[in-house]
Amino acid sequence: MDEGLCIQIMHLGRFDDEGATIALMDAYLEQNGYLNDMSAERLHHEIYLSDARKVAPEKWVEMLRLNTMAVNRESASVLRNNEGCL
Repeated sequence: MDEGLCIQIMHLGRFDDEGATIALMDAYLEQNGYLNDMSAERLHHEIYLSDARKVAPEKWVEMLRLNTMAVNRESASVLRNNEGCL
């Protein structure tokens, strides 16, 4: 499956706390000339690395992946890129 340009991060802890981790990703994207490309059609992906039935919530591990788009600062236009994860 080709997801296009994306960013991913390992989230540790409760799944309800993902918002803070996604905010870190958004800050990184903004600092490096990218935008979060999440929409009603393009949601983030969650890849669970621990079994929530067997592990305490504070030890849950998952990979969060967001689709992104590069911003061309010279022309202020948005470029779509398909080169993998940042």
